[in-house]
Amino acid sequence: MALNQNTLHPALVQLGDILAREISGADNMLRMLRAEHQLLQHNDFSELAEMAAGKEREIASLNALAQSQGSLLRELGIQDNRDNTVRQLFAPPGMRELRLKWETLLDLLHSCQQQNQINGQALELARQHNGRALSLLFGGNDRDGTYSRDGARTPVSPSRYTALA
Repeated sequence: MALNQNTLHPALVQLGDILAREISGADNMLRMLRAEHQLLQHNDFSELAEMAAGKEREIASLNALAQSQGSLLRELGIQDNRDNTVRQLFAPPGMRELRLKWETLLDLLHSCQQQNQINGQALELARQHNGRALSLLFGGNDRDGTYSRDGARTPVSPSRYTALA
């Protein structure tokens, strides 16, 4: 979707280009986050470090684009705030394409945020699981124990862990 450059302010054409690049970057980020989720589900932690480096590069790129977007919005006299931007910039007739790009970007960023939260929860669960496993391997501590059928916690002797290991 190319903007009609004959009828729009040059800054709006630039904004459309920046939005398209932001959409592409956010889409890449969402794909990376979903791939990260797959790695977490399969406990493939060796590739997570490489994935983190790629995510950091994409975040840096998205941040640079967001700064350019903010500068253009200020040049157009629009506050760099989502509600004002939508109301002021996309209200006039002929702005449908920019509005659709803006909404697509917001949807993608929201999906990235949700997937990142899911991945964070999965990482925390893995960390807790690994912490418990290490605790068991090193003899446990006072807080270790098992749960009975009624949910009460009962301490387990470290010698039991040694026998199981």
